[in-house]
Amino acid sequence: LETALWLESDRLGWLLDLLNQKSLDNQREVVRNERRQRYDNVPYGKERFEINRLLYPEGHPYRHLTIGLHEDLERASLDDVRGFFRKWYVPANATLCLAGDFDAKAVKRVVHKWFGSFPRVARPARNVVVTAVITAPQAAVVVDPLAKLVRLHWAWHSPKTYAPGDAELDIAAHALGNAGTGRLYKRLVHLAQLAQSVSVYQASAQLSSAFHVVVDLRPGADREKAAAIVHEEIARLGKDPIDQSERNRAVVEVESAFVWGLEGLNTRCEVLQGYNHYLGRPDWIAQDLQRYRNASPEAVRNTVAQTLRPA
Repeated sequence: LETALWLESDRLGWLLDLLNQKSLDNQREVVRNERRQRYDNVPYGKERFEINRLLYPEGHPYRHLTIGLHEDLERASLDDVRGFFRKWYVPANATLCLAGDFDAKAVKRVVHKWFGSFPRVARPARNVVVTAVITAPQAAVVVDPLAKLVRLHWAWHSPKTYAPGDAELDIAAHALGNAGTGRLYKRLVHLAQLAQSVSVYQASAQLSSAFHVVVDLRPGADREKAAAIVHEEIARLGKDPIDQSERNRAVVEVESAFVWGLEGLNTRCEVLQGYNHYLGRPDWIAQDLQRYRNASPEAVRNTVAQTLRPA
């Protein structure tokens, strides 16, 4: 444990002392190769960039994926990297979370040994971000030679993580896209046999979220017919409350997946730190689960009607 704490302390306090042009060039190429492997040279990789471009205006921090653009990566200088590090990689902007079988008092002494001498600095200021708004439907066609199936993808702005409506949209996503029982899954994959797969999810994020419906069509399938079914089912979800059984199934699956996930020690650490980061409350686990338990079919309907509007 002390070795791990020393490694993090060394990285936080003295990484810049060893940063030079050679090491920057090396890591720049590592990141660019990661982008090629995971974004540029994979099916539907282009689509991810296009969705963000349509959802967020220039200047919004979510417009570009965190992997960055090749041209920006190439332009980044030593001074850029050093300035970024000095602003953000500081103790005032960091949280250390430990989980495991240890003596708390003894560990605190070791933490103080490796981190206690860092100078106190001000926490970096955050920019005020104006919420992105779409007033009319935005659309684009992406030509992707690596993608073998036609994909239809819808996305809406939605409430940020842990905000009212966030949990309700998780339940709505389950009701629409759950494999086997989801309304869209049943109609598009089983009944009409238009789609190879259906994915629906609430992508929760700190500033705002996005609700996604993704349909991969079978070869030769009628895309207009598939799109009409999607619009029909979303409209129905915003008009009539889901069945109590649909709501219960979603809540049980969310809760059971959450609890099973806590078997892993690292996940427990990440859960504590996630609540601390977003809410300043590492002990928020009970309230988190209660969001889903309190979500009624009527609340799900109202959130869908307010969020998943045709415009």
